[in-house]
Amino acid sequence: MKRLSLLSLALLLAACGNSTMSPYPSDATQSEINMAVMMGISVEELRSQTPEEHMKMMIEMQQQ
Repeated sequence: MKRLSLLSLALLLAACGNSTMSPYPSDATQSEINMAVMMGISVEELRSQTPEEHMKMMIEMQQQ
């Protein structure tokens, strides 16, 4: 039982340490990630916004 627990822990740590499991695109800057997290959207959604959509979303966030 102890071996199974250690094996499970090792597999979990290996999976968590895998950088390919990142929820962000590999070319995302830290600023993009921070902005997307603050806005509650993905980096892809942030990138696809028009300047007008982005400004509207920022204004709505300030009003809350």
